[in-house]
Formats: sequence, structure tokens, C-alpha cells
Amino acid sequence: MVLLLIALNTGLVKIDWVFPAADLHFKHMIFLFIPQIVEIVFKLKILQGQSWKLIAVLIISSLLGLLGTGYIAQLFEKFKKGEDEC
Repeated sequence: MVLLLIALNTGLVKIDWVFPAADLHFKHMIFLFIPQIVEIVFKLKILQGQSWKLIAVLIISSLLGLLGTGYIAQLFEKFKKGEDEC
């Protein structure tokens, strides 16, 4: 997706080339999400007593993802600086 965005912004790929496929996927996207939405609605009664646990898991997993990404970015920068010095 990022590569497509860059290609569209730089003009390497024309929007007219991508539009037919993107339009087809956009029209049918709702069919991909309806089962998950219905399942969440049915599970709300079960999750009502567990909401604090769900929020805690979401916060912890988000923080772990951010910390992991930051750590890998720092490693990448150290590796890149090491190559520049050689």
C-alpha cells in the first residue's frame, strides 16, 4: 500500500490504471467486515463484565507494538551508521 501511494504521488502509476480494480474491491469491502461486526455485537453481553481486561490487553499490546517498532528502528539506525563509517 505504501509503495502504491508513493507510485501514485510520483506519477509512476496513473490513477486511471488502478481505479477499476480499486473500485471493485471498495464495492465488496462491506462483505468482508459484516461477519466480524455481527460477531462482536453478539459477544457484547459476554464481554460486558470483562471490559477492563479487554481494555488492558489492547493498551498493553499497543504499547508492546510501539516499543518493538522503536527498538527495531534504533537497531536499524545503528546498523546504518556503522555502514557509513566504513
